[in-house]
Amino acid sequence: MQEAGAARAGRPPLTVAPVRLGSGTRPGYFYPLGDGSSADGRTALEQLMGYLRGS
Repeated sequence: MQEAGAARAGRPPLTVAPVRLGSGTRPGYFYPLGDGSSADGRTALEQLMGYLRGS
């Protein structure tokens, strides 16, 4: 799978900003999408995955 890239991964179309993890050369991101008790988290996950895949 092709990587989304740090610039794209760091600016998703979500209401909550991701938390950057790891080094500056190979960052990772944690996306707080909720605790799984509401449909909002699932909707945000689907939106995030579509964005990161470029669709």
